[in-house]
Parts: sequence; C-alpha cells; structure tokens
Amino acid sequence: MALKINLNAPSSIRTPSLIFCFCAPRSGLNLLLRCLNIMGFETADSVLGTEGPALIHEALRNELGIPLRLCGALPKGWQDTPAAQNAIDRLRRMLAALKENKKSWVVGDPWLARFYPLWQRALSESGLEPRWVHLLRHPWEAACSLAAREGLDLNKGHLLWLAHTRDALRAVRDTAHAQLTFDQLLTDPVHALEMILYQDRPANPESLFPDACIGSLKACVRPEFKHHHAGSITETEKQRWGFFIRRYDALRTLPEAHIRSAAGSHFTDSGERDAFVEEGFFDTLCEVLGRYEMAYPGAGALANRSAHMPAKPCELFVTAELPVENERYTKQVFRVYADQWQKLTLSLPHPDSLKRLPLRLEFLKTLGVVVLSGVRYVDPQTETPLFPVPDDPFGFEMTLQGRIVEIPSRGSRAFFIFGPPAQILCHDERPLPDHPLQAELWIKPCLNLEGYQETLSALLSYDNWKTILDADPSKADPASLGKLADVFAKARCMDAAEAVYQKAIARFPDAAALRMGFAELAGNRRSWAEAIRRWQDVVALLGQNTPAEVYEKLKEAYINQNAFPEGSLEEEARIGDQERYEVLSLIHQRLAPSLYFEIGVQQGKSLSLAQCEAIGIDPMPQQSFFLSENAKILTMTSDDFFKGPAAKLLVRPPDLVLIDGMHFFEYALRDFMNVEKFSAPWTLVAIDDIFPAHSAQAVRRRKLSTWTGDVWKLYEILKIYRKDLFFLPLNASPTGLLLIAGLKPESRVLCEKYDEIVSHYLADMPPPEPVLKREGVWPTTHETVLAVLEVLRENRKPGVRAEWIVDRLTEKLRQGGGNSKTSPTGISYENDEV
Repeated sequence: MALKINLNAPSSIRTPSLIFCFCAPRSGLNLLLRCLNIMGFETADSVLGTEGPALIHEALRNELGIPLRLCGALPKGWQDTPAAQNAIDRLRRMLAALKENKKSWVVGDPWLARFYPLWQRALSESGLEPRWVHLLRHPWEAACSLAAREGLDLNKGHLLWLAHTRDALRAVRDTAHAQLTFDQLLTDPVHALEMILYQDRPANPESLFPDACIGSLKACVRPEFKHHHAGSITETEKQRWGFFIRRYDALRTLPEAHIRSAAGSHFTDSGERDAFVEEGFFDTLCEVLGRYEMAYPGAGALANRSAHMPAKPCELFVTAELPVENERYTKQVFRVYADQWQKLTLSLPHPDSLKRLPLRLEFLKTLGVVVLSGVRYVDPQTETPLFPVPDDPFGFEMTLQGRIVEIPSRGSRAFFIFGPPAQILCHDERPLPDHPLQAELWIKPCLNLEGYQETLSALLSYDNWKTILDADPSKADPASLGKLADVFAKARCMDAAEAVYQKAIARFPDAAALRMGFAELAGNRRSWAEAIRRWQDVVALLGQNTPAEVYEKLKEAYINQNAFPEGSLEEEARIGDQERYEVLSLIHQRLAPSLYFEIGVQQGKSLSLAQCEAIGIDPMPQQSFFLSENAKILTMTSDDFFKGPAAKLLVRPPDLVLIDGMHFFEYALRDFMNVEKFSAPWTLVAIDDIFPAHSAQAVRRRKLSTWTGDVWKLYEILKIYRKDLFFLPLNASPTGLLLIAGLKPESRVLCEKYDEIVSHYLADMPPPEPVLKREGVWPTTHETVLAVLEVLRENRKPGVRAEWIVDRLTEKLRQGGGNSKTSPTGISYENDEV
C-alpha cells in the first residue's frame, strides 16, 4: 500500500501534484519511480496504459522511424510532421486526464527530454505546473549498464548519455528544478526525496516524512542495486572517457540539488552551462550523427535487411481516382516508399463532385499495413487550408472495398491490405467550393513481408474475419483465433489484439493458450496489474499442471507492478490485534520446531523467523530477508514438490507448517492435503489469508492492494469434511491465521471428495458475514494460545494418536473460557468438535 505524505503542510513546503523526471537511459529512473510510488505518487504509464507517456513516445518514434537508442539529433522538421501533431493531441488528452484525476502523478521516461518541445506545447495549454527533476548518473556507469543489458557499445553508451543530458538541460534551463545523482538516491533516499518534493525547505529540518515512509524507502533502496561503480574505473578509461566524466563532475558538484531559481544559477560561470547545452560543434556533430543513425540503424539491422531484400526494388503505388464532371473520374498515380511518411498532393478540379462521387484510393503491389495520418484541403491560390484542423483529421467517411480491413489505431487510421483489389472510398458531405482545390494526404506504407505473410494466411482463413469481433463464427477455433490475435499484437495493433482475445476467451474459456496469449499481451502493453490478473487466471485454469514459465511471467509482472492500486478505506481494511509475523515469531519461540516447512516464500520474511532446519517452496521467490544457514528455498510449485522432493526432504514430519501460497482455495486445499500426508498428529499447520475484512479482498481476480483471494473457503470446507481436526482461528493482522492440529496422514476424505469440493466452491462468492466479522476468532495474546502450543510441543511422541491430541487441545480451549460454541469473547465458535 502506498504511503501518503503530509499534504496539509504549509504552502512553503507543499508537495507537488505532478513531477517530471528527466534522465539518460539506465540512470536509476525505475528506482526513483518506486520511491515516489511509496510517497503516494501514481506512475502515469502504469495507470494510463496505452495512453501513458512511454507508449506515446514509442508510437512517435515508430512513426518517425527513429531508433530507440538514437545518439544524434532528431530529424529536421520532425515537430511539424503529422506524427508529431498526433502525439501532441495524445499528450493533451493525457494531461487533461491527470488534471481531472486529482491524484499525485509522476511522469518519467528517458525520451521525455528528447521530445520535450511537444510536451512544452501541450503543457502550456493544460494549466499544470509540474515540479522538474533531473536525475544524473555517472556516464561510464550508465554506458556499462547499457552494454551489460543491451550489448550497446561503450562509445555509443557515452554519446547516448551526452545526447539525453544535453536535451534535459535544455528542458530545465529556465525552470526551478531539483537535480540529484543516482549515488545520492542510493546513499540517502530520504534526503533525496525531500529535495524533490519540498521546495524552500528550512535548513536542517527534521524529516518531513512519517516513520512508515522512511522505513519503506530504506527497504526499497539498497546499495546492491548498483552493479557498475565509477570508483573501479582505470586511469586509461578515465583518459578515454574524460570528456564525458568532466561534464558529469561539473553538474554533480553544483550546490544543493533543490533549486529555488533558474537552472543557470547552478554554475558560477553562467556561460559554462550554455556552452554545455548549445555548443555549436556538438549541435553540428549530433545532426550528422542523427542522419547516419536514421539511414543506417546498425550492422545487425543492415545484415537482416539485406538478407530479406528482394533482387529488384519493391515498387509501391497509390492510385487516386478523382471525380470530375459528368460522373467521370480522372486518375493520378503516385509512387511511394516503404516505411516512410510521404505527402501526396491530389488535384481536385471539381471538389464539389465529392458530394455525389467518392474519392477512390487504390493500393497496388502492397501487402502489409498502410497508415493514413490526415487529409486537408488547400486553396492553391492562397495556399491556405480550407478548414481548420478538426478533432477528426479526415473530416469525411471512409468505405472499404476489396481485400482491406481497418484496424484500431489512435490518431492515425491504419489498414491491413492482404491482396488486390484494395480500395478506400472517401465521401465528403461538407460544403466545398466549385473551384479547384488540392487535397494533401499523409501516407506511410509499412512492408514487413515476412511478418505479414502470417497476417495474410490468418485473415484468409475466414470468409469474413471481422465477424469474429461481433459474433461467434462456426469456423472459429482457439488456435486460429490466437494466431490472429498474435498477428495484430506483432503489428502493434494492440486494441485489435485485445478485442480478438476477449471474444475468443468468451467462446473458449478453457483454452489455456488463449489465456496465456492474453496475459502476454497485457505485459507487452506494460499493464502490469492486468497482466498479474490474467496470469493468475492461467494458474487457476491449469492448477497443478501450470508450467514453470507461467510463474516466471507472473513474477515479472509482480516486480514491475510494485504495488496494486488502492481501493477505498473500507475495501483496504486491515484488522487484528497483533501483526501476523509477530504471531508467527511467538509460535516459533514457544513451539521450538525441529523442522519448519513453508509454502509461499515471497521475500522470505516468515522463513527468516525459523532458527531450525527450514524448507521453503515458491515458484517465484523474491528473497530479500536474511535466512539462517539451515534454511533453503526450492524454486518450484508445491504440487511439483510433493510429486518429487517431498519423499526425501520430509522423511521426518515437520513440527510447524505455514501455507501462504497461491490465493485460490483449491491451491490451499491441495497444499493442506499434501502436507497432511507427511505430517504427524502434533504437526501445527498455520493458514494465512483466512479472514478477509471486505468482500472486495476475497475475489479471485485481484483488484486491491490487500488481497486474500478465496482462501476463506478452506476453513468452511474443512469444518464440513474434516470435523475430526482441531481448529484455532486467531485474530491476527491483517488477514487472520487459522491453526490446525490433529492431522491424520492416512485420511483420504479430502482426496476422494476433491473434485466434488472444487466444483461446488469454484465460483466467485462473497464471504458470509461471520467470516468478514471474524466471529469465533481468538485473541492472539490469549493465554490459551500458549497452552495449545505447549501441548503440541510436549507430545511429539511416536505412537501418539490424533484423537488424543484433539481431545487435549479441546480441553485447553474450554479451560481458557471457550466452550463448544463460543470463543472467550462470547462470539460464536463454529467447530463442533471443540
């Protein structure tokens, strides 16, 4: 759960509602964003998804043909292209959404500074006043990180640092902003966040953050996050990269990073910064370098392009048939080039004829995607547009004929063409003059023949594939639908891919391949919360047959999501009289187990409590807590563990077991069934997440930060099918604990009834009121809890019977103030055996 800082502070130290973070690639941006998430800031990309900054930048790069790792200058005139105008429109809508949402937001992406001229235009109309942050990292460290992660040459890595840093300095030149280094963030995250969030701070203040925030920041930021250290650079390397290092040192040795005036005040010599930003030699060098990079994206790309290049140049043509007098047409033919934006100028001698006859565009020798960015009419005499730019840059209706279909696209209009004939008919009902006009049309044919051969075969497998999105065609099958969705995804037509997957899953809900593709799509769109839900849907569907790669994908999604969006205070309610780890620590101390077994390790906090031999099972562990030398983690599912290693590792029964794995009742049920086979009557099993505090926490598809899933059903199931067991529900925070003893390894009741139980309880159902109100739970500090642990500890004897253990524990409950129907609090207690 994100922690909220004091937004009621005096205005002089009031926190901003919008933060912009500039940086070069691999400069620690993700770590800074996680820290700001802790402070209550939402990351625009994680919430807005396809309309977030990163994907807007990516779409603009793709439309302009700009490589991701461009060191040189952007192409001349890029700000005046239709692609740039589309990006500005999307930025305006995004900023309006942020402003309306009333939350605290952070926008961060390495391309933010490079595309800043567009942001500046959008911001000027928004009324928003962001706080600017410039995050710096040593250029050698950033270049080494790029080399390790992406195989980027160190020379290019340093040039990339210079390009992004120069653009960042241009962006913040005339603004009050905060500047900090990656080392400052790692060394003292609390001070670094204070520099960013609070302007005009008093000298040497006590921390302005709550203790909980400080603890979370220190847990989030650890020195081992840094894998490349400038301190290890050799003298030869210092000389080789000295130009870049000197400029970094000039920036990092400025006064306190929290700036109260214009950025130029950082330098004692105000001209030093301007020379760094505007030095004419580097502007010229970057312009030449940029042209080279745009034309020659790299040796690997050149080799790949050459390998697939036809013997003769591929000639592409667009034929425009223009209506003239007496229901006749005149024809204009244009040669166009693949993967480039081009402007076609059409001569309309009688534009008023468009009311009766459509303008026809036919695409010849084209297999792939054609993108249209807009059409405008221009008076050739005055060279002025006929209409102001509307929300719809086309202004007329389009009808498709032949082997062409439109695919969802934002801003532009994109079309799949899978063979001739392929025509677009443009109908314009607006009043047009009766004198000649010119129609300017921006077009970009995208030809990746290898990729779109798959598109062709997928589309031609249906008489009319568009019916897939509207109905259930009789020819549809999971494999072909999944292939079609994958084709759309590879072409970056994500909305179309989503639509196909949704319709396909509605028709074939048990098709695992469809659900896996659907989850993969959410990850590709960086919608990590949705990716988690969809991968968990796969896990729920496949059960114990879930392959290991699914858990790897789920782990990746959890790492990138960091935290789920919070619900209301009622939905996120966390109740209990003692925190669960404190309760588990007490159990370890009093029970003194000789063997501890745990399902669901996560970061290892509960496993770290064990001082005895301990075994943890988790298919996607994220260990960050220190473990004793007697503890080990097996990276596998619990189902796989019990099919194999359990027979060797659980030769003697565990004295204490914690089940805190997948938050589906059927997983918890299987875990309990398998644990019981290797247990003794004195084995104590603790079940976590047994008492949700709100029905929204108990849904099978996670929505909130606090999530128990439907594990609560396990208690209901055991009370019905295993009344011979001993139950002790505890009021632990945040989601309760259920202690179980008196296990019988020979029992087969649950195994025989498993399918019946799962079938009955599988549907989503709200927890009953007694569960939500925790009726029948015992205080965690009640002396009876200690008495129960003492009985189990003293009776680890071969031959002891489960019935005798249950009787002794039941007697302890009665002595503690409970009876067969109530806990000591007088609340109904549902175990008929107590």
